[in-house]
Amino acid sequence: MILQVVGDESGSDGENLSSATHRTFSYGTTALSIAEAQDVVVQTREALGSTKAEARQGSELKASKLFKKHRTVAESLFLPGGPLAATSSVYLADKAKFLAGKMISLLVEEHESSLGTPPAMHIQGYYADEMTDQILPALDESTRAELLSSFNALCKSYKVPFAPTGRADRFIRALRLANVAGSHNRRASRMLGRLWDARHEAYAIEGDDSATLDLDPMLPTMLVVATTWHNRFHGAAFEMYIDEYRQLTPLMFEIIKSVASSMYGVRLQDIVQINSATDPRVQLADWIAGAGRIAAGEVLSGTPSRLSDLVRPLIDPDSMRSPDSALQRWLDGGSSFEA
Repeated sequence: MILQVVGDESGSDGENLSSATHRTFSYGTTALSIAEAQDVVVQTREALGSTKAEARQGSELKASKLFKKHRTVAESLFLPGGPLAATSSVYLADKAKFLAGKMISLLVEEHESSLGTPPAMHIQGYYADEMTDQILPALDESTRAELLSSFNALCKSYKVPFAPTGRADRFIRALRLANVAGSHNRRASRMLGRLWDARHEAYAIEGDDSATLDLDPMLPTMLVVATTWHNRFHGAAFEMYIDEYRQLTPLMFEIIKSVASSMYGVRLQDIVQINSATDPRVQLADWIAGAGRIAAGEVLSGTPSRLSDLVRPLIDPDSMRSPDSALQRWLDGGSSFEA
């Protein structure tokens, strides 16, 4: 039988990144079988006070309720040697880093490519890290918020003819104010100057009706997750089963499989959407993703917990974060919980 991985997300705000409900997007996966997953679900429900019969027949228990009302039981799932420790993974995407990266790729990279001097991928990565860790924090809160909000609005997918006009002009006004606000800081001035030189690319973005969902982190997330399990399965062929996600269309599935195969040699045979009510593995994936999102949120707010210590070994090393971020310090072994 072909190997299978089952996944679900937590913390999705779609393309709303600048004022997202959650700072991180989390994607949890597990390679447990249906029978193994069912056992974990039943044992968890029994620990919450259900009889075995009730535990087998109960409705889906979402991560939000599990972690809010039964934190100790939820944490026990992630103990070393526990049912999820060796069979699960959590990919995290810092939405601030993701949005900063889009500023670089959609503006600076496009502009400099048109001049015949495209920045190398590692340079684009450096620029995105610089924006996240150094430039945006150097701006006052209102200037930073309008810069991010206007860029987010510029790049969102809209159904024609409902796309609001004037989005490029709004972003350029915000960028002008950011350049003024950052002029006292040589480092900020230099990077914001690159964006200013590329400002006319904003009009090309506003005029693009392709609706490619450039700001939804799901597509790049799926590529990283597929590569992670390719490595964990030592190159064996596998399938991915995922909970329903509206933006993941059959076309997106084909793009993910094609890019994963051509760029990374991933033998991803198929991506199948399944109903969380009929497959207990999806419920576990929801718990795993929820644990990652909650732990990351606590770390970013400066309140690490026992959960963040337990979940840290499951975090995908290729998760999207900037080098000077609290997430990076956490993954490096810092930000530990002290009872």
